[in-house]
Amino acid sequence: MSHYFCRYITECWGCHKRESHGYNTEAEYRTQQADMAARGWRRKSFGPPSWDKGPWFCSEDCATNSYNAKQAEEYWRQKEFEEYCQNTKVPVFSWLAIGLVVFLVGSFLIERCFNAGL
Repeated sequence: MSHYFCRYITECWGCHKRESHGYNTEAEYRTQQADMAARGWRRKSFGPPSWDKGPWFCSEDCATNSYNAKQAEEYWRQKEFEEYCQNTKVPVFSWLAIGLVVFLVGSFLIERCFNAGL
């Protein structure tokens, strides 16, 4: 019977399937992760590109079609959209162009009202 120094449980983030592993060295740990990947397990990152890893999924189907995967994708899509909107600056030239258009349209409408006798 082998006695492992470290034990860990990997749980599928989609369907909650679990696998328990033990290892003594980092090389054994990497070998076990490679074996899991060869059997269809995969990691999927949802957040910023700086994240190099994400939660484990037992299959491509769980990684794309599970409730948790879909919720995480929607959360990060919305978060990235909100950050884009907050961080996007409208150039001064655009504000001037918008102001000019509003001024011209407003002037035209006022002139039409005066000509109509209001």
